[in-house]
Amino acid sequence: MGSSTSTPSKTPKGNNDASKTTRKAKIIYHIIAAALIVVSVICVCQLCLVHSKLKQTKEQIETLTKASGPRCYFIDENNVRLMTVEAAQKEFDAYIDSQSNLLTIFTILITVMVALLGVGAPIFINREQGKANKEKIGEEMKKQKKDLETKFKKATDRQIKKATKQIKETEKKTMDDVEKKGEEIETAKARIDEMEKKIAGILTDVGKMQENYLALQTIKQETDDDKRIAGYEDLVTKGRASSDTYYELGRLYFEKKQYTTASENFAKAVENRENYAEVYPFWADALEAQGQLAKAWEKREKAIMLNPNEKDLNKRDSLQERILTPASSLPETETIEIDEVKFDMKLVRKGIFTMGATPEQGSDASDDEKPAHQVIVSNYYIGETVVTQALWKVVMGNNPLHSEKDKDPSHFKGDNRPVECVSWKDVTLKFIPELNRMTGRKFRLPTEAEWEFAARGGNNSKNYKFSGGNGIDDVAWYNANSNGETHPVKGKKPNELGLYDMSGNVWEWCQDLFGNFSSDSRVDPIVWGLGKSHVSRGGCWGSNTKRCRVASRNVGGVDSPYYNLGFRLVLDVCLPQEEEKKA
Repeated sequence: MGSSTSTPSKTPKGNNDASKTTRKAKIIYHIIAAALIVVSVICVCQLCLVHSKLKQTKEQIETLTKASGPRCYFIDENNVRLMTVEAAQKEFDAYIDSQSNLLTIFTILITVMVALLGVGAPIFINREQGKANKEKIGEEMKKQKKDLETKFKKATDRQIKKATKQIKETEKKTMDDVEKKGEEIETAKARIDEMEKKIAGILTDVGKMQENYLALQTIKQETDDDKRIAGYEDLVTKGRASSDTYYELGRLYFEKKQYTTASENFAKAVENRENYAEVYPFWADALEAQGQLAKAWEKREKAIMLNPNEKDLNKRDSLQERILTPASSLPETETIEIDEVKFDMKLVRKGIFTMGATPEQGSDASDDEKPAHQVIVSNYYIGETVVTQALWKVVMGNNPLHSEKDKDPSHFKGDNRPVECVSWKDVTLKFIPELNRMTGRKFRLPTEAEWEFAARGGNNSKNYKFSGGNGIDDVAWYNANSNGETHPVKGKKPNELGLYDMSGNVWEWCQDLFGNFSSDSRVDPIVWGLGKSHVSRGGCWGSNTKRCRVASRNVGGVDSPYYNLGFRLVLDVCLPQEEEKKA
């Protein structure tokens, strides 16, 4: 163990001096007191001696008186005399008086000395103590002065350092502000230069617009349509065409029944002017004349939105009736068989529906389901059930390049249960290409619009909240009845199209990237791309009732497999040529 050495504390010099002075005063006081005691003892001894001598002398006088009568010898300290008793008595009394006077003098001396001792000693001690205190106070004042000087120096040093630091910080901040102001000035100069360029560009554009306006007025005054077309085309060639130029050019081509060229010009007219209301009625007519009924309906809806009128409403209703005329030759069900595994695809006939937060969804509707909007979908086939584990294994097991996990990825095992733990990439980049290779057909994932139209029952929809009914326990496996796992397909009631499990059991991947809805009417809408997040629909065994609604939307990462997420197939429809002409 280590030893520690304590440093003795140093007693201040002033305190030592004061203590020495006090001790000196006390010593002097004790000497004086001792002297008084000695004098007192001497006086007492003298008194005792006188008393003894008086007693002896008196006895001698009495003895002499008795022996010699009235005459006797008186012996004092110096000589022996013969005298009478009366004379001896007087001599004795005188001696007593002298001794008494001597005692009185001694008593006075003692009293004086006691007084001096009682009065002078405290005065002396107090004086010495005062001197000591004065010296002590002086030393303390010197010490305090020194401490104050030290503290003042330290405080001054701190203040100097602080002031220096503040000066440096202020200097740095000032430099930064100057630099920032310089940057702001440079930025302002750059903006000014940019604005000057923009103003120059605007002036140039204004000049071009004036030229174009004059050119357009000149072209409009031309009575020959071919010359007018040539004039507009010349503006296009020179890069001076505006939305009005393309609109006028489209109308001229439309009047010449060149509908394809007219449509191209109408498309260019709305590139920089989306809500150009005059374009859409002519564009819809041009598309209808080309037989593109669905696109014509979409443009007619836009025309009605921008400028509602009876003529466009009647034309839209006519288009809608023609679009929704069923294709009679299509079978209601297509059965596909691969290595003794069969699955059915149900026909969903083309139709129009309101997608998103429709009234029956009530307060459960989420913001991402809004706004509700009109959508037309074409004919397609969709799986009667989600893809089962049996179908997945027969497709993926035929390819030796696939891993064992790829061949059987599901968490909840069972051939007739939905396949899950498959990512969007697993489905679109592995399974579907293999399935198309094996069958020679064009399978794919449903678009979000196709999925919702089918889940609602297609053209047979009864506007249920869930797919197949308003009672969720009749149509779905969800968190209240699933026991925390998937269940074999077809375990609940189908919907109006004969489709099973479109509410609950497993979420179902869709083709689309996740995006916000718009109020525009659409035909076969899809958000294409291979982004990070794609749509899934329908809810699952772990979902609450709100998430199992036909309008509920979900999103998942393309690389992420989940044990509550599977998929349903869609098969494209190829109409015979005569049916296409009827449509």
